[in-house]
Amino acid sequence: MNNNPKLRLSALEHTGLVNLDSVDHVEVLSASIDSRSCQKGDAFFAITGQRHNGHDYARQAVDQGAHVLIVEQPLALTTPQIIVNNTALALLQLSVDYLSQFSVTTIAITGSCGKTSTKNILKQLLECYGSVLASPKSYNNRIGVALTLLQLTPENRFLILEFGTSQVGEILELTSMIKPDRRLLLGASLSHLSGLGSIEGVVNEKGSILTGMLAHQVAIINHQSPYAQQWRRCMSVNARVINYASPDSTIQIESNGQGSIHLTAQGVQRTYNYALLGQHQIDNLSAALTCVESLNLDVTTCFNRIELIQPVERRLELKRLNNGLAILDDSYNANVGSWAAALAVLDNYSLPNRLVVMSDIDDLGHASQAIHEMIITMMSQSSIKALITLGPICQQAAKKFARNTMHFDDNQALIRYLGQLSTADTVVLFKASRVGRLDTLVDQIIEVIE
Repeated sequence: MNNNPKLRLSALEHTGLVNLDSVDHVEVLSASIDSRSCQKGDAFFAITGQRHNGHDYARQAVDQGAHVLIVEQPLALTTPQIIVNNTALALLQLSVDYLSQFSVTTIAITGSCGKTSTKNILKQLLECYGSVLASPKSYNNRIGVALTLLQLTPENRFLILEFGTSQVGEILELTSMIKPDRRLLLGASLSHLSGLGSIEGVVNEKGSILTGMLAHQVAIINHQSPYAQQWRRCMSVNARVINYASPDSTIQIESNGQGSIHLTAQGVQRTYNYALLGQHQIDNLSAALTCVESLNLDVTTCFNRIELIQPVERRLELKRLNNGLAILDDSYNANVGSWAAALAVLDNYSLPNRLVVMSDIDDLGHASQAIHEMIITMMSQSSIKALITLGPICQQAAKKFARNTMHFDDNQALIRYLGQLSTADTVVLFKASRVGRLDTLVDQIIEVIE
């Protein structure tokens, strides 16, 4: 480990660099992609995004103290500039070089559902053994992973990353550059089909986290996934794999369905309260504990932290209002797999009057209508009493629902309707993609009713 890790601009030599000579003498203290938060000594990376072009904010970054600009075309500024083909890739390259200066155990998590919850569970458990850096929020793409790496300090013993994807090759790029020591593969579901094309594309993309594994690295795979065997077959001969959520797993967890779990591992049996709802969260805990055990740590040491684990914001987060209404806020994101998990939780919830508020799911490409109808069919097979839709795709798909449906174009009208319900026996599940902004609606409802 380097006791004095630095950001080395020389790491950008392999990113389509035009000229590094003019900035060889420049020492940077940190890297930034936000001109508003740039500080003296920063390298500012002008990222070209869907909504903003960082090159338009380079002058502001300089005014804030940026010492060097990493850009994709020359700018009319006197500040030293490094010109690269892709500033986002350059940021990742710089951060990977920074990572190489640390002696830290790196854990990467991928899957269509559960990445953030599993990451947070694992962070809570690993803090028993040393300092943990985990990616904030859902920083799981090229830029988010890079920004996480740049937060490393010599005190960190463990690094937990999420690997997300919306296009073919994104997980392979992250895997090949970072080379994680532990690779958790939670599952695959119909999601991001605009870029991945089909479920086969999703399965292959998620499975690419297993590429290039060395003898000391370990894959941890969800045994219950229908694609587990396919993923194991694509691994190198010498690669080590551990299954979790398997009858043969060394860690076994049983839930009583009332917020309590019975845990067996290494000959030790314990019962704990567990605040996370649903069988999928039992599986996420199993994945995290299996990862801890794979690191040759005494897994029983972290058992007492299980009761400290809390739900991730907007992921089946239970909110009880003063009037008795129960809200299951799952408004952060949605795909087929997470819908199945959410409906299972709703089916088992104690209140009998079960409602769903659903908004359109994005990034499903040509399969969008069919997938929305698939989810509606799942609802028809559940115990929910009524479906409330927001968005044109949901409204059309809801015609397949066998029971009561309502559609609202106006959030205020929906809030008034919910306020008139007999709330003492009612639970409402709110679920959508982030673009549906159901999180804002949930906050408005709470503000009005409370």
